[in-house]
Amino acid sequence: MSVIRPHHLFVYGGVIIGAIAGVRFDTNPPVMGIIFGVGGGLSAGAFFAAIFSNTPLVGGPASRRRPPPGIFDEPPPRRDPPADGSG
Repeated sequence: MSVIRPHHLFVYGGVIIGAIAGVRFDTNPPVMGIIFGVGGGLSAGAFFAAIFSNTPLVGGPASRRRPPPGIFDEPPPRRDPPADGSG
């Protein structure tokens, strides 16, 4: 049996608010306003639920590998030859 957690209320609230807002949209046919309102409310509610539950929206756990050096990384320090020419 599934348990409703507090952050799930954002999703349900978003759907209800979206449906109410969808009735107010001036669309033809009116059901399109309800569909887009519910879709927007569902998306916004899921976004806030993911933020408050600390769920990553994209990707998975952090990689343990070090990423390859990128073009914007600083180059390694340059070693100049000694000034007296002995190097």
